[in-house]
Amino acid sequence: RSPRGSTLTRSKNLRHEEAATDGSDGKGLGPTPVHLEYESGQKLDAMQRIYNTARDLKEAGLRMQHPDWTEDQIQAALREAFLYART
Repeated sequence: RSPRGSTLTRSKNLRHEEAATDGSDGKGLGPTPVHLEYESGQKLDAMQRIYNTARDLKEAGLRMQHPDWTEDQIQAALREAFLYART
């Protein structure tokens, strides 16, 4: 248990105060994310752009890590990375 006024207690209070004054409705949830206002088609387009960007970045990384690989090897590794993707 931390003593009253400790750094931990002050940091919790500060986060609570920041949440209450962030321009939200006072519930501490923050402003509404813009993506919640998107139409379905806009969300799908945004998701596709993010996915394509991720594939492009992964492909570039594979090319840097394995400059001796053929195009077929790069594409196979890229397919496998996204097929079995996990965090």
